[in-house]
Amino acid sequence: MTYAIAGLKCERSGSVEEAIHLYEEAIHLNPFDALFQHNLGRLYFMNNQPDSALIYLSQAIETDPNTAIYHISKGLIIESQHSDEAFEAYKQAVLLSPDIIDSQFFKDLKKRNPVKTEELLKNASNELLQILSFQYSSIIEAKSGKILLALGETERAYETFRHVTQIHPNLNRPWYYMGFIEQEKKSFEVMQELYKKSLFLSPFDYLPLYTFAAYYEETGNKSKSDSYYKAAEKAWKNKRSVHSSRCKRMYFTDTEKDDVIPKGLLDYISPVFQTNKLIKDE
Repeated sequence: MTYAIAGLKCERSGSVEEAIHLYEEAIHLNPFDALFQHNLGRLYFMNNQPDSALIYLSQAIETDPNTAIYHISKGLIIESQHSDEAFEAYKQAVLLSPDIIDSQFFKDLKKRNPVKTEELLKNASNELLQILSFQYSSIIEAKSGKILLALGETERAYETFRHVTQIHPNLNRPWYYMGFIEQEKKSFEVMQELYKKSLFLSPFDYLPLYTFAAYYEETGNKSKSDSYYKAAEKAWKNKRSVHSSRCKRMYFTDTEKDDVIPKGLLDYISPVFQTNKLIKDE
């Protein structure tokens, strides 16, 4: 871990070759750390060594296929030459973490290729529905609802989220997305109750915090608006990578919150702040 942290600092100070050396040492000591493999792959790409980059990014996915950011990194590197393969990687990322749909990354992707992005969402939705037809999972159903919402199937999405809250009421995001739908319908009292339930279950989720802040700003309640904005900003800054969260649980000590290379990638694939709506085309 010490070599990786030193490599992270080198990358952020502009010393890419030194960062590569330090991450190679980190992988020598721990050859099964997927984030080390991912970060070394990104460093090789930054150093104009695309073949080596793809080797390590592929290793990261093989080591840990359930972390979305590894699929996105590989897709971003190969998209210009292997579009179909890249969009398959992006689809896997969306299946793992559908809130990516609300990120700046996904907004840019839709601008670059709106047809394939829409096809990606439909294929992801169909895959989740197929899984549900064989075996029920509230997590899978919640993911399905998020993708249905992105496809504009609002009523189906709402019913999906509602069913999830009946089966698994401790998931906070279904309550949030139902609140978002109620807000779009201008059912503000119902919206507030749903957002409150979401925050009760996850007090540091910046999405409902920020949406509440925007709502209170629009209704002229400056004190509440400022309070929620501050809480949302703090939650945004304190978000962690999957790897960082795992390391904190394993070693019972604080770790670098954003240990992903390149700097800014974690923010790029996370749902972004919006005043009163999820990302939509400009």
